Amino acid sequence: MQRIKDIENRIFYIYVLKHPLTLEIRYVGVTCTTLKARLSQHIHDSKKKNTYKRNWINSLPQRPIIEQIEIC
Repeated sequence: MQRIKDIENRIFYIYVLKHPLTLEIRYVGVTCTTLKARLSQHIHDSKKKNTYKRNWINSLPQRPIIEQIEIC
C-alpha cells in the first residue's frame, strides 16, 4: 500500500518536445522529474539508443524545445 500512496502523492508533468525552428510538436511525454532533467535524459538517450525519437533529435540544428502542457 505504501507504493500506491507514493504514486498518489507525486506530481506528474505532461510535456511536448518541439522542433526548435518550426515549433512542430513531435513527441508527447509524462514525467515526475523536472522538465530540464527530462530533456537532459532525452538528449543523453539520443546518443545511445537507435529509435525514431533519437534520429529526430540528432537531426535537429539545436536542442528540441520542451514545454509543459499539463500538471496532474
